[in-house]
Amino acid sequence: MGIKVSRRIVLSVVAVVAAAGVMLAGSYVLLGSGEDYAAGDARTSADGATATVGDASSVSGTVVSSVKNTADLDPQAMVITVPLGVKLEVPGMFYGIRAKAPVQLGPKGVKGTTSDSFGSQAGILVPDGRHLLYHFTRQLMSFPSEAPGDPVVPDGTPMFTPSIRVLDLDTGEDALVVSGARSMAWRSDGMFAYAAGVEPDYRYNERYLQRVVVQKGLDGPSEVWTTEAAHYAVVQWAGDSLLVWRELPAAGRELLALDGRNKVRTILNAGEEELVAVSPDGSRMLIWTGGALQGQDPLTLREIEWTSGRQIARLSLDGVLDPASGEAVYSMASGSWEGDRVVVSLTSGDLAVLSTKDDALTLESVITFSYPKLRRASIQQPLLDGENKIIAVTSEGTADTEELERTAVITYDLVSGECSRWIVPGTRALTALVANPSRPR
Repeated sequence: MGIKVSRRIVLSVVAVVAAAGVMLAGSYVLLGSGEDYAAGDARTSADGATATVGDASSVSGTVVSSVKNTADLDPQAMVITVPLGVKLEVPGMFYGIRAKAPVQLGPKGVKGTTSDSFGSQAGILVPDGRHLLYHFTRQLMSFPSEAPGDPVVPDGTPMFTPSIRVLDLDTGEDALVVSGARSMAWRSDGMFAYAAGVEPDYRYNERYLQRVVVQKGLDGPSEVWTTEAAHYAVVQWAGDSLLVWRELPAAGRELLALDGRNKVRTILNAGEEELVAVSPDGSRMLIWTGGALQGQDPLTLREIEWTSGRQIARLSLDGVLDPASGEAVYSMASGSWEGDRVVVSLTSGDLAVLSTKDDALTLESVITFSYPKLRRASIQQPLLDGENKIIAVTSEGTADTEELERTAVITYDLVSGECSRWIVPGTRALTALVANPSRPR
């Protein structure tokens, strides 16, 4: 592959990730009664005509009320866990493929954390199956508490240095790829993209500006694709285009598609629609609007041919209820698209399973996990396997004693209904699934 060895972090991580927990060791899986609820089955013609919403009362909500604990992580899952401490200065561990034992990430003896509070991928496994790309943020100074009597940190003081590193899972060699960079994407042909800081260090109370850089492999010549400095977060590849979030100074963020140096298109405007997932061939997007994003408008999903904006299908989730609480679904987060199936994380803690067959969007089911001690709203990062039948998610919960909190990885088989949970060993941790959402991979 030709590898050459040559802000505001901190509090936002704690705010996003509530501590996780050891749940009761349920030894069996019990599906709920499959209560019916009102939902929408929307079909449109290929020209994007307005969809009609049919009666989907036959679609049942599934409640997973118990789960079987497993000693080992599912072979298909890979996880980076970062211990949650007050100062977040401890690197994380890698669990999963090729890791016969937990692997310590980060340069030895250097204070820092293997997490990225900007919301990008925790780690990407390069297609050779051997090299793991991940973030490492070197801690230069602890953030001030601003308590009376504590030392004052002047504005502009260097606080941390983000970087992207690579771990060779065969040899254990851990090397720096690029310093002063964060958020990344890897395309199947080896095109590597990341957001590079105008200055390598984040400085206290100063906006961390970047430019998007693309290069061939990890040691090829680099090219700046956005000469305008802004706050970028690289999302993923969609065919030959690179999808990037740009945070706006006023509020919100917009989704851009980059096709080369300063070839920038706005795909989604701030506050109007949000990206859910990209189709396996990279040509389509599933996006959502309404609900919590736009006041009282019904929560709606749209499948579009994103290069032209042409609507393929539309699905209203107006009337869809949480199977456990009976409350309306009002918002959603990330999704995973494999084959003709998409699984979407709802902010209520549910998973919506959708079909994209025959240029239509249909709701197959809503799954909610509701076993003891689980923090339901913590269910996130859904990931479908290549056969689009097994879902992996991360979760948080508490043990019998509230002081001990852990995260876990849950796998759920859409065919058999089998549900398993692997609890992250050790202490409280920020847990993230390793995945490459770029299309094609």
